[in-house]
This record gives sequence, structure tokens and C-alpha cells, in this order.
Amino acid sequence: MNGTSQQGSRVIWVSYSQPAAERISADLSALGHHVICEPATSIRQLIPQAPVMGDTPKVLIFLSQHAVSGYVEYLRKPSHDAAQMIAIGSATASALARYGIVARTPDDSSSEAILKTDVVKGLQTDDLAWVLSGEGGRDLVENELGKSCRLERFVLYRRERRWPSCAMETLPEVIWVGSVQGLQQVCEILNHFKIPLQATVVVPSQRVANAASELGFDSILISLNNDADSIRSVLRKT
Repeated sequence: MNGTSQQGSRVIWVSYSQPAAERISADLSALGHHVICEPATSIRQLIPQAPVMGDTPKVLIFLSQHAVSGYVEYLRKPSHDAAQMIAIGSATASALARYGIVARTPDDSSSEAILKTDVVKGLQTDDLAWVLSGEGGRDLVENELGKSCRLERFVLYRRERRWPSCAMETLPEVIWVGSVQGLQQVCEILNHFKIPLQATVVVPSQRVANAASELGFDSILISLNNDADSIRSVLRKT
């Protein structure tokens, strides 16, 4: 396997699921890096259960861009226009904007930051909040909100493991990882191709960083956002 790259550039594997993989890959390619765009997971959309509580939610919290299309197709109602919309990050907010939905984002893309927003902190016992997310993942927002208001969670997608479309013939120096499930599949793929865990992994949260450390990665960086400026910043640390 070839693990070399041109001076100043790096071989970077973007293992995020789509559509984030293409967006991150495009930003990295524009910076002159050799990019392997091979998602380690794919997204299967799920049909959510019908709402149990009949009244309109005061707040809708979207924990992933993958939850947006299912919400629009199965759950969106005109009465929701009066509700507060919170997106965990800019990609999720952009996905909502494509349907004409304006959402606010926290200071950084994390469940902890969502819980610190004025809207969430101001919820009362009788208020209804919806959490729209995927199968598995963190339950922090759901667990904390359940202590202060009425809550419904809707599971709108599932991450499924995916194998590369071709053999990985170039050793990645940096691996962009989007979730614990994706990280686990990255390890499976590396093991399959007998690639040692020597690459730097870039992860979106401390939770995924902890998982990377437990799996045996030594070089781990956290990038809370994946906009062009954040990508440049994290690459300066590699």
C-alpha cells in the first residue's frame, strides 16, 4: 500500500455518511489534500411512530440532518410554524432551510450546548418538546428534557455499516469520523485490509474521542464543526 502524499498535503479518508462526506471531501480537496471519500455507514430512513400527545410542541430539536426529511414527510404540520426550531449544527440548519424552516443553532454542535440554550432552559413543566434523531446515539437531550417538560422522541433514521466500493490501496494519514457507529466500522475496515491504527482520527465530540481511544487510536482530534474554517484549523494540529 502506498502511504505517501505530496509535500504539504495529506491522504485523508472521509468516512462520514452522505451528504456530509461529499461536502467535507470537497473542502479538503480544495485545500490540496488527497481525499478518499468512502462512507463507513449509510443512512436508512425510518417511518416514525405517530405522536402520542396531540398538542403542538413548543420546541422541536433536530439532533441530525438525517432526521429532517423524515420529519417533513411524516410529522410536519402547519401549526409547527409557531414553534421554536433548534438544529444541533449548521448542516442540520441548512437541511431545514431547504424546506423553508428557520432553526437556531447552539454555540457548538453538541447536546450539552443545546441544553444551555435559552429556549430549552426556559421550558416549563407543561410545555411539550419534540426530539428528532436517529436510532442509537446519545440520550442526553432526551433524558435531561424529560426532567423539566413533556417530551416525545421520534426515531427517523438508522445508521447501517457500509464497506468501501473498492480496496483501500492508499494508507490514510487522517480519518474524518462522524459517529461511534462509523468509528467502529472504520476499525473493521482497517482490520480487514490489515491497516494499523496509526492515522489521526478527527471526531465530532468528546464521546466519539473516548470511543476512539478505547479502540486503540493514539492521535485523536475533536472538530465540533466541519465548516471550511474548522477543517483548516484542525488540520494545522495534525
